[in-house]
Amino acid sequence: MANPTRAEAEARRQQQKKNKRNNQESQTLLNDLNNVAQESTTVQDTTNTTNTNNTVSTANTVTNTINQHSRFSTLPSNQSFSEAQAIAQKLGISLLNPGELLGTDPYKADGNIPKITAKDANEQLRALQLQSNALDVRLAKTDLQRKVIKVSDSTAKLIGDAVKYATTQIEVGQLVIENQIADVRYQTAQSKLRQTEEYLQQQNDSTQGTIQLTSALREQWTLKFEKVQADNAKLKLSIEGAKLEAEIVREQLEAKLLYQA
Repeated sequence: MANPTRAEAEARRQQQKKNKRNNQESQTLLNDLNNVAQESTTVQDTTNTTNTNNTVSTANTVTNTINQHSRFSTLPSNQSFSEAQAIAQKLGISLLNPGELLGTDPYKADGNIPKITAKDANEQLRALQLQSNALDVRLAKTDLQRKVIKVSDSTAKLIGDAVKYATTQIEVGQLVIENQIADVRYQTAQSKLRQTEEYLQQQNDSTQGTIQLTSALREQWTLKFEKVQADNAKLKLSIEGAKLEAEIVREQLEAKLLYQA
C-alpha cells in the first residue's frame, strides 16, 4: 500500500476534523433537545404541582366556608380523573397509557414496543387487519351504544320535561286558587264597606233624631219654666188675697169692737 501524499494526508485530516465537528454538533443538538424536553417536563410538573396546590388551597377555602360538602369539593383534579376512570371501568372501558409506547428520545427506538422481522411483521399486519376489522365492528357497536346512551339521556330529559309540564299545571292551578282568594277578599272588603256605610247611616239618623229632640226638649223646658212662673204668680196672688182678706177681717173686728164700746 503506497504512502499517502501530503495533499491526501491533509485532505484526510480535514475530513476527520469535519466529521468530528459534525459529530460534536449532532451531540450538542441532542443534548439541547434533551435539555428542552427535561425543562418542559420540569415546567409541566411544576405547573401541575402549582395547579394542584392552588386547587387544594381553593378547596380548603371553600371547605372553611361550607359546613356540609361532598368529597369532590376538596378532591384534586388528578384524583377526580381517577374517579372518572373508575366510572368508565364499570362500563367496560379501560384507559391506554401512551407513555409506555412513546419513549423519551426522538432519535432512538426506546419505546416499549417489541422488535420483529419482516415476516413476522406481515403476519402481525394480517393479524392487525383482522383485529382492525374487529375494532371496526366494536367502533360501530360503540357508536350504537353512544346512540343508546344519547336516546336514554334524551328520554330522561323528556321525562323531566313532562314533570316540569305537570308542575307548571299545578302552579297555574294554584294561581287560579290565589285569584279566587283575592276575589273573595275583595268581596269581603266590599261587605265590610257596606256594613260600615250602614253604620254611618244609622249614626246619621241617630244624630238627626237627637237634633230634632233637642228642639222639642228645649220647648218643653221653656213651657215648664213658663208654668212654674204662672204657678208662682198664682201663688203670689193667692198670698196677696189672703193678706187682703186678713186685713179686711182685722178691720171688721176692730170696727165691731169700737161699736160695742
